Amino acid sequence: MKSSLRGLAERLGPVADVPRNKSGSRESVVIRRASSDVAVNVPAAALELAKTGISLRMAKQALERLLEGQDVSLVLPKVSDRDGLEGALLAAGVALRSA
Repeated sequence: MKSSLRGLAERLGPVADVPRNKSGSRESVVIRRASSDVAVNVPAAALELAKTGISLRMAKQALERLLEGQDVSLVLPKVSDRDGLEGALLAAGVALRSA
C-alpha cells in the first residue's frame, strides 16, 4: 500500500468538476438574500452560480459576502436559462435581479 499522496489520489479516483453551461448570454446580476427568515443553502447556490461560468471559488466568496448582509454584483459569462437559474437560486435562499 502506497503511503504517498500520489498513491492516495490513485485510490480516490478523479474529482468531478462542476458541469458548466456550454452556451448562453453574458449577464450582470445582483444577488441578495431572498428573506432574512430563510437560510441560504450555500453549496447549492454556489454550484448553480458556477454552472454559469464563474469559478466555484468566486461563487463561494460572493455568497460569503451575501451572508454578511451585502448585495453582491456579479457578471455571469454564460446564462443559458435565466428563469431556471433564478428559480434554483431562490430555492437555495438567494434572490437574483438584473444589475
